[in-house]
Amino acid sequence: ELNLAHEDMQGATHQAIEERKIGAEEFTLHDNVRVVAAGNEAKAGFHARPLSLAMLTRLAPHVDVAPSLDEWVQWARGAAVHPTIVAYLQQHPEVIDTQRDVGAAALKNARGIATRRTWAKASAILKSVRDDEALELALEGAVGRGPASELLQYHRTMRKVPTVDEIAQNPTGAPTFDQDPDCAHLVVENLIAAVRRNPKRYAKPLIAYADRLH
Repeated sequence: ELNLAHEDMQGATHQAIEERKIGAEEFTLHDNVRVVAAGNEAKAGFHARPLSLAMLTRLAPHVDVAPSLDEWVQWARGAAVHPTIVAYLQQHPEVIDTQRDVGAAALKNARGIATRRTWAKASAILKSVRDDEALELALEGAVGRGPASELLQYHRTMRKVPTVDEIAQNPTGAPTFDQDPDCAHLVVENLIAAVRRNPKRYAKPLIAYADRLH
C-alpha cells in the first residue's frame, strides 16, 4: 500500500528500491529478496496519494492487476463464501465490482459498495442473519441497495429449488417448475454450472432431468 504513505515516507523507500540498501548503516537486501509495491487506484475512490516521478521510475514496470470472475469464484469456493453469492455473481458478473461506476460524490454518500471484499462480507451476513428486514438492511450496508435487493430476490428463489445434487440423485422425480419460470431458469443455470464443473458426475443425470423440462 505504498501510495497510502505520505510523500516523505515514500521518499524514505527510494534507497531500498533502487540501491537495495536500508538506512544509514546501509543494510543490504539479500539477492533472493524482490521489492514489489502495491496500491489501489486513486480514481477508484480509495485514499491514495500520487507517486512522484522519482518513485514511478524506480518502480517500473507498472502492472494493473485485478482477479477475473473465474479466479474470484475459485477463491470464494475455497473460502466457503455463501453459495448463493457465488452463483449469483456468476450470472451477474457486472455487479462484482461497481466502485468504478459510481461517481465521487455518490461514493462518499454510499452506505455500501459492491466489491470483491464486500461480497465476502455479505456472505457472512447471509450465514448469520435470519430476520428478513435486518438481512436486507445489513446487505445494503455491505454491497449497496441495488445489488442487495437483487441478491435477496435471488436468494429467496434459490430456497425453492432443489440443489444439483438432489436433482442428480432423482432426475426423474425432481420438480421442473413448469409454472414458475424464475425457478426454472435458476435450475437451468445451476445445471449448466454443475456440468461445467464436473461433467463426469453430473452430465448423465442432469441431461435426463433436462429432457423433462418444458
